[in-house]
Amino acid sequence: MSLPACRRLLTGQSFKRHCRITSSRAQSRCTRSSSTSAHATTGSADHDPDTLLTQDPSLNPSPESLAASVLNKATPRPRYTPPPLGTNAAYDLALKYLQEERQESQRRLRNATSQLKRLEGKRDEKSAEKRKELEAKVEQWSVLSEINDPEVQWKAAHGEFDYELAVYRHLAKKRWLGRPMLLTQQRIEQMHVIPDLLPKLTQEVDVRLGFPAPLSVDFETGGFLHSKQTEQEPSIRIQSFGKLEQTNYTIAIINLDVPDEAANSYSTYLHYLRTGVTLSPTQSLVEQDNGTVAVSWLPPHPYKGLPYQRYVTVVWREGPTTLTSGSSVPKREGFDARQYQASRELHPVGISFWRQIYDDNVPLLMRRFPEIAYQSKNYQRVQA
Repeated sequence: MSLPACRRLLTGQSFKRHCRITSSRAQSRCTRSSSTSAHATTGSADHDPDTLLTQDPSLNPSPESLAASVLNKATPRPRYTPPPLGTNAAYDLALKYLQEERQESQRRLRNATSQLKRLEGKRDEKSAEKRKELEAKVEQWSVLSEINDPEVQWKAAHGEFDYELAVYRHLAKKRWLGRPMLLTQQRIEQMHVIPDLLPKLTQEVDVRLGFPAPLSVDFETGGFLHSKQTEQEPSIRIQSFGKLEQTNYTIAIINLDVPDEAANSYSTYLHYLRTGVTLSPTQSLVEQDNGTVAVSWLPPHPYKGLPYQRYVTVVWREGPTTLTSGSSVPKREGFDARQYQASRELHPVGISFWRQIYDDNVPLLMRRFPEIAYQSKNYQRVQA
């Protein structure tokens, strides 16, 4: 029996029947949630989420209705239950085959690890190249020794990732490289975020934002948000998938569509800047005491009459030569991401954005924050 055949057997219908929710009541609740989600997807078929249209934001539900429609997150999660041995001969044979494959991978892992230990203390160039090669092999065999475990595959399919283990980092990255990363890439190109912000950007980390309750709501990259939702500083999660080592990041949130009347064009505005943020695959949430807040959070405040404005969160990886001290704090108005990136020798690795238009809460927001400098303006499109 081939390895792919074993994997199909272990994840087939006969196997899934044993992976059940522990109580019938929990099962019925999960079924109701699934049917609700399916109904919502069917109802929004006219607005394909894979193609973001520049539609009238008034078609979007109000933040109050969004907050009221959030599903009950206290629903019990399903739990992995392995099938008992002796009930399916083919399943037992597949387990035996995969166990042999796992033992072979573990043997190669031990061999690569022992070779790597023998290189400790050696600083010559040849040893450095060999060390890099062996580290890649250790990572490879760490993944291969666990990836065919039925429990590992089940947990990954249900979004349960233990980032301490290389196999879960590998599977999480594979999942992110599917729809989430491609969707973000599509929309930053479709909405011209790239090259308006930076000439190019290759995504290496998953960037997620969340705004505080009670009007918090999950949104896809490029979606519309209300000014009531974005008034408070968002939580930021930067998920990396590489080695278990710490990396320093710089995070900025920028409005790319600020009207510049003098130049009859558009400029930028820096809403938030945090430097020296230290994160790792197992620590992805940006805590309040992590790094230095160079520019504090100031809520988005789009002007009346303008088209939608793009609020972009860009994440740079700091290098060993990145300037951390003695650098001046950039101004909010006219923030140049290209110049800032070059001056601090930063490397862009992640991005996300949302859109906003003027709403009735914006004038109140402007008056509550003196830094915004309230202006009562109503821009209008000029016919060419």
